[in-house]
Amino acid sequence: MKKSKLSSQELFKTVRTSRSVLKLPELDTSAKCCDENVPPQVPVSHDYKKKLIKTREREMKEEEEYRNPYTLPERLRVITKGVKHHRKKHDPPVPDEIHTVCDIDPEFFTLVEGRPVRSFCDIKAFMRDLRDATLLRANAGYINDKILQIDMFTFKEREEFEQINRDFEKINQNFMVFAEQSFTDAKHVMKLAKETSMQLANVTDQLEEYSFVFIKIKNKLINIVAEYDQLSQYKKFLTEISPKWWHKRYASHCEKADKLCSRLLTQLQTETPEISTLYSQSALSLAQLPPELYFKRPSQLITHLESVCRQCLNYLEICGIFSGSFYKINMEKRHFEDAIHDHATHMQYIIDIFQKKVKNLEVTCDIFKERFNTILEKVIYELVASYESSKLFMCVQFVHSGLYGFKPDHRDSLTALMVNIERYYDEISKEIDSLDLIVVKKATRQIFNEDKRAMAEAHLARTKLKEYYFLHKSLRKSYEPSKMKTRWYN
Repeated sequence: MKKSKLSSQELFKTVRTSRSVLKLPELDTSAKCCDENVPPQVPVSHDYKKKLIKTREREMKEEEEYRNPYTLPERLRVITKGVKHHRKKHDPPVPDEIHTVCDIDPEFFTLVEGRPVRSFCDIKAFMRDLRDATLLRANAGYINDKILQIDMFTFKEREEFEQINRDFEKINQNFMVFAEQSFTDAKHVMKLAKETSMQLANVTDQLEEYSFVFIKIKNKLINIVAEYDQLSQYKKFLTEISPKWWHKRYASHCEKADKLCSRLLTQLQTETPEISTLYSQSALSLAQLPPELYFKRPSQLITHLESVCRQCLNYLEICGIFSGSFYKINMEKRHFEDAIHDHATHMQYIIDIFQKKVKNLEVTCDIFKERFNTILEKVIYELVASYESSKLFMCVQFVHSGLYGFKPDHRDSLTALMVNIERYYDEISKEIDSLDLIVVKKATRQIFNEDKRAMAEAHLARTKLKEYYFLHKSLRKSYEPSKMKTRWYN
């Protein structure tokens, strides 16, 4: 048997078209019934149609992929494959008996060809037909289920469409009512706008007239302010020219007049209605002040100015005479100031140098003081409080007490003890000089031997004491509880 190169879906299609037994006439009737029960079409937007077409194409692709149940995995299949039964092995023929091919299986073998021939009533063909029929019925049920789902989907869509139509009609009616109301409101607003525009035009005309009058008055006021400024400057000039005794007598009067004049100037520059009343008050108070002037006539002023001119000419002549000497004096003064400045800078430079030297000397002095103190402390410690000095003092004190038989006293000094020991040594050396040398050597040898024996005994005692302390400590530790933290396990 040659293996077919067709897929499972293509085989299923060929079998379904070739065999009329497997065709189901119910599909046509169900389709007709579905066509009859379909409701009338409702106008739908173009975008909505596109979405429906895309979803249906996707569903058709999925149906084509899973049309054959055997293309699905086993856990999703409607029908599973049959379990293959192993063929029973026939017992081999007895070698003594003679058998032909026809005796073994007359249906599958022929003598002419000597190869198997498949009959039409084979069990495998029957199983294949049965499988095709079951697959066809399963597919038919699957298609019916899909048709019912499509019907339900279209029914839900129709209900939604009717609801949308009803909502749209309500919204349309509400919008028309809203448009009518807004139109009436707009008419009323237009009327009010026209009335207000007429009123605004009248008001603007009045404002232009008032502004024209205001500009005229303002120009007049500016001229008045300019004249007043000139007069005030002239008044200041007259008061400055007048003598000092007159200033002292009429100082308060002049101050009042100056304050009123300055207030008037500030009030004329502003345009608020409140300040206009203040302006009138200050103007009245200024008018009520009696004028106090030193120069009451122009001739007096002219004579005063002539005298001032003569004084100025006299001053100019004096300046012309002494200008050369003044120039020389000023030049010498500048040179002297420059020399003083240079000398001051030089002295400041020298002072800075000496200050730096003093600072360096102070730093070095502090360093040397610290070093001297440290050296002094070390020397004093080594001479007085060190271990070696204390050991030497104890040894000298012990020797002194051994020689003279006195008890050691805390008031003893090292120098006094050493002086006594040196005296004793001198006395002994004088006595030894008078003795025989052989006897002295024997005595010294005996003394040194005794000292060596005493030192050896002291060394042995020290080692024994160390062993005793070590054993005592270990024995105490053995009886005491351990200091390490122990862990208790259940």
